[in-house]
Amino acid sequence: MKSVKKALIIGASGFIGRYLANYLARQGQKVVATYHRTLPASHNDKSVRFIKCDVTKKAGLLQVIRQQRPDEIYYLAARSSIRRSWLEPEETFKVNFLGGLYLFGAIGECHSQAKVLVVSSCTIYGATYRSHKRISEESALNPLDPYSLSKCSLDILGRLYASVLGHRIVIARLTNVTGPGQSTIFSVPNIAKQISQIERNQRPRVVKVGNLDSKRDYLDIRDCVRALYLIMQKGKVGQAYNVSSGSSIRLAEVLSRMIELSRIPKREIKIQKNSHLIAKDEIQAIELKSEKLRRLTGWRPQISSPSS
Repeated sequence: MKSVKKALIIGASGFIGRYLANYLARQGQKVVATYHRTLPASHNDKSVRFIKCDVTKKAGLLQVIRQQRPDEIYYLAARSSIRRSWLEPEETFKVNFLGGLYLFGAIGECHSQAKVLVVSSCTIYGATYRSHKRISEESALNPLDPYSLSKCSLDILGRLYASVLGHRIVIARLTNVTGPGQSTIFSVPNIAKQISQIERNQRPRVVKVGNLDSKRDYLDIRDCVRALYLIMQKGKVGQAYNVSSGSSIRLAEVLSRMIELSRIPKREIKIQKNSHLIAKDEIQAIELKSEKLRRLTGWRPQISSPSS
């Protein structure tokens, strides 16, 4: 009889973590999910066990690995806002990099054979987007902000631990992921919230936006977690995989589509640019190649996103 795998999700109270926990449970896995301060809304789900863990505390991570003895570990813990990373660079590095370093150390100390998937970001390519239209995993890493630098550092460290120390680590470099339940610190859910409030007469008919000329490669959260699962099952140790739709769209077009889907006539909504919604040294256009992932797993996006 085939044994049931135990998956440990570190940082499961976030947007991606909540969807991933539910997806893995539906695949028949035993799922243990960590949170830091507040239990996620899905904590009553009997198929997922939640435990408290602060990734910036080495002893806590070590205890979790020893007690749970997982077969698979997904490292999702992160401070994900580029704008906030400029204001809180130290805290950003503590969670995004130091937490991952502590995890790798705990795996070594426990002699764990668990396979680890580190969730990285498309923003680690940074300045390379300015000279290359579409980015592959072989493109240069040139982060432009503290958040991207922290993700890039863990990305490199994970591959180093895999090649030198034999840790079973794979990397997933995610594009802009969207879907229901995402924090409004991000552009698409922020716009959606404003339009919804206008429909309910809870705010003036003004939508505040950042850089409407920015182009992003958007992917639905459900396609994202499916890709993460496939990378965990089939990804080669020490390798990185871009996870993307493969096409990009201007934020202005996303905004236009969302207004068209609302109950408010487009002519009645005023668009107001807000400089506070634009990150320092913002990348103008992001588009990733995900052929490496597609060839390996057969994965393809199946659900419409803002770029569809």
